[in-house]
Amino acid sequence: PLNAALSLPDQMGVTLKHAGVSITITTITDVFAFGIGAVSKMPGLQAFCVCTAISLGSIYLLQITWFVAWMFLDEKRIQSVRSGLVPCLHLKEYKPSSWSQVGYGQIVFKKYTKLLSSAPFKIVVG
Repeated sequence: PLNAALSLPDQMGVTLKHAGVSITITTITDVFAFGIGAVSKMPGLQAFCVCTAISLGSIYLLQITWFVAWMFLDEKRIQSVRSGLVPCLHLKEYKPSSWSQVGYGQIVFKKYTKLLSSAPFKIVVG
């Protein structure tokens, strides 16, 4: 909605501009922390930290390349009104299911807050 006027590559750029910074910083700090653990004197901890640091770096590279590429292709599929199950099928009259339009998170949140504020729950908890 906010970036609907932008082209798809520009939309991906804006997405990565916002999410990419936090993903990059988190990955750098995690790899650095496990890198420090890799100089430990305990062989088991050392091996774990080395493997985890390498794994986190690999996952980061996959997130900024492979995942973004698939997300781009999926957005292209959505814009061309194609089926999510069989992408080669072009949908003529697409209408979202009524089930996909329901805000289940809000329903669960309202019921949960009602439960938390109920007298029996307050008695049981405390």
